[in-house]
Amino acid sequence: MSQKPFWQSVVAGALHCGSGCTLGDIIAESLLLFFPVVLFGSTLYGTWLVDFILAFIMGIIFQYYAIKPMKKISSQDALKAALKADALSLMAWQVSMYGGMAIATLSSLNIIYQQLHFYSGSLCSLL
Repeated sequence: MSQKPFWQSVVAGALHCGSGCTLGDIIAESLLLFFPVVLFGSTLYGTWLVDFILAFIMGIIFQYYAIKPMKKISSQDALKAALKADALSLMAWQVSMYGGMAIATLSSLNIIYQQLHFYSGSLCSLL
């Protein structure tokens, strides 16, 4: 059997990472419907924390089960390899995703606040 081209290995690794993160996010969001978590007085921050933890764990699990049979190594070595392969990329992906959502959330709230301020000022001036 011939060696896969490099780009195919990269795509397969990214898909393992992305599918694990997605599954972790879906599980977390489902659990949070019934058991909300509040962090710094915000359920949004609590949700992001639980999403991050489960996405990270699921991403590592997906990489573990891809690496262990492929390299035929011990469980401990496969776990180390999965962490080495995915920890930084998972954290970068999750942090940038939540950062983007924070910017969108805060800018949306700012726009709503400005509109409410404008309309309340307009209503007061009519009185």
